[in-house]
Amino acid sequence: MSMGLALLCWIVGGIVSILGGLCFAELGASMPVAGGQTVYLSRAYHPLLGFINGFNLFCINGSGSTAALAIASVAFLDGVMHLSSLTSKLLAILLIAAFTLINLVGVKKASYLQNFTMVFRLLPIVLIIVFGFCYGRCHTGLVSAPRLLMTTAESLVQFRWSPLPLLPHYGPLKDGPI
Repeated sequence: MSMGLALLCWIVGGIVSILGGLCFAELGASMPVAGGQTVYLSRAYHPLLGFINGFNLFCINGSGSTAALAIASVAFLDGVMHLSSLTSKLLAILLIAAFTLINLVGVKKASYLQNFTMVFRLLPIVLIIVFGFCYGRCHTGLVSAPRLLMTTAESLVQFRWSPLPLLPHYGPLKDGPI
């Protein structure tokens, strides 16, 4: 696939993400109750589907992603401090407990921490973009050679399923608003 088609896949994925977010915003405005995706499924289809979704988010998706993020965060620290396996696991548990306590203090206070840390999450992205434009050079080795005889139909077939792997990474399509 060419670089242009790959970029187009990301653009299509972003548009689908925005549309998913707008759908959740509309549902939230029409049903202003706590529960989000679970309530929407309960009211739209059947309470059993809402229960299954809530149970899944609580027992599988929520706890699994929280544990994975804690382990991944400690793995970055392990690269600097060379921690043992037990120490890494204990630090991951401590990290989960710390964020749980911060949320128990109050969601409003936890949102201040989230807003503060957002700067540190966006800063590397901005720096990569700025340094890419200022110091980047185009290397022809990175660009795949285009196929000269690719028809429009072949391009559409190639593009049709290419945004699919991107969709799990977009918020509203992943697990709904937090």
